[in-house]
Amino acid sequence: MTSSPPSFSASSSTAGTYASDLDATAEARGLSWRSYAGLPVLLLALHAVLAWIGRSPGILTRQDDARYLVLARALRHGQYRDLMWPDAPPHHLYPPGYPALLAIWTAIGGEGFDWLIALHILMSVATLALAFLAMRKAFGPTVVLCALAVLAVNPSLLEWAGQVASESSLALAIALAVYAATCLPEGTAKHTALALAALSAPFMRTAGIVVPVAVVLYYVAERQYKRALVFAVCSALVLVPLLWWTLNDPYAVVGSSYAADLRTPSTKSTSFVEMMVGRARSNFVYYMSRGFPWVLPTPTVANTLVDNVLGAVLLVVGSVVGVITGWRRFRFATLLLLMSGGLLVVWAWQVSRYLVPLLPILVPVVLAGLLRAGTRVRRGAGNVLVIGSALAIAATACVRNASRIAERTQCERGSVADYKCLTDDQRSFFEATAFVRDSLPPAARILSAKSEPLHYFSGHITVPAARLLVLDSTQFWKTLQLQGAEFLLLGDLQAGERTRLAPLLGSHCASLELVRRFPPRTYLFRVLPTSGRASGPAPSDASSSASAGAAMPTESASAVLSACDAVHAYRASVAPVR
Repeated sequence: MTSSPPSFSASSSTAGTYASDLDATAEARGLSWRSYAGLPVLLLALHAVLAWIGRSPGILTRQDDARYLVLARALRHGQYRDLMWPDAPPHHLYPPGYPALLAIWTAIGGEGFDWLIALHILMSVATLALAFLAMRKAFGPTVVLCALAVLAVNPSLLEWAGQVASESSLALAIALAVYAATCLPEGTAKHTALALAALSAPFMRTAGIVVPVAVVLYYVAERQYKRALVFAVCSALVLVPLLWWTLNDPYAVVGSSYAADLRTPSTKSTSFVEMMVGRARSNFVYYMSRGFPWVLPTPTVANTLVDNVLGAVLLVVGSVVGVITGWRRFRFATLLLLMSGGLLVVWAWQVSRYLVPLLPILVPVVLAGLLRAGTRVRRGAGNVLVIGSALAIAATACVRNASRIAERTQCERGSVADYKCLTDDQRSFFEATAFVRDSLPPAARILSAKSEPLHYFSGHITVPAARLLVLDSTQFWKTLQLQGAEFLLLGDLQAGERTRLAPLLGSHCASLELVRRFPPRTYLFRVLPTSGRASGPAPSDASSSASAGAAMPTESASAVLSACDAVHAYRASVAPVR
């Protein structure tokens, strides 16, 4: 190592000698889809197969997937509303691009789960194909093939390709933009494709706003100032209304809405600058030591620290040197990584899945950085470092994939959840959902922490608990009445049910009656009319079955509980909070 940072300029004769594999593009060396017995095509096929056999068991209790599908239904009828909530309010949380894709896809082939997954696998394969084309334009065959192999078996890409989620659509938009900037010849077609791809990204996920910003910086870096200005103005005309709509969400909840996160001040008595510096330091350490190693994934050895330190060092070195290396031939991708990294290190939450759509460009940049750094130490060491790192990462990924696939292949995948592949609390939720669908009056409204899947599977209008749990007790019950919620579903699928909803129900349990219990920890309550409330514990679920106005099955006498007993039993079963 030298005392001063080494120069990585492409004009350096030393760099040209030691990093020839990097500087000579794979395209110039003839790397194509048929190279190495069609290895690139085989890797894409492997990715599709692994994503398919490891796909999710179905639409479960994650909420986002059900909500996207409900939005797609609304778009097919010319609306963009939350149909599962009272009065179907306009939707603000998610941009309409991904729901529009689902609307088109489901209009063609319906909402069958396998049909939905086919769309996401196609998008994931297309993303890797575009990444391959862009990589071979910028880097040598060692980096290109190793990066493609790592991406093909990456557990995070496979996981998100195997479920209904917006990550695959954002990754595809990013890959299209990178391909247009890197591979297309200068001309109208290139700049049109780049503009359309960049503007589509924030319509897939709001975080995609960094893509058009990176395009403006790319044009500035290329000294195309007129194009930078024109694109900036056009982007503002499109994106400012989108951001205004998103940020003016009247139902935003901290932790699930970017708008709420931005509006929530820090609870610490520090200045804004101190808060940002502290957050940047904490987030950088998290992503380089935990977040990035997990989504890559890097090998680990249990109960040791050496592997974590070594992995973090390699990732930091690869990232920093890779950004310097990629500036010349992978400039747009490099700017996009810098913009995305800057957003992640100052954001309020540390979430590793935010890295997933960036992996198709992040992985080759890191491997290119390791190649260049290795060749600066010793000739030939770069190739050994890249190939060794890729093999270690791929082996770790295969172990994780094998575990997930072994678990998933035991499940009957489809639109109806396979109970043997659910947790106890998920199973009890779906039992409650089936009961709501079959036994409650069609017009009955139910408050639930999982309002989206409850509506998706039962068809009932639901009241989202998250919007009410931030209220005090008086406002909670008043708002519940205004929303027309006649029933309450208490389970153990979200922390708010344990920490907030259960205490609220316990303080007014005499105003409730137990309709049915779904072991181990899911309870359906009915809200008693004001005139029928008793001063003591509420009647048993046997009497509530008749009062609810539907033919509700009753439990055996030994299982009958009052509403107060049910809430106390629930709180005892979840304490201490897990």
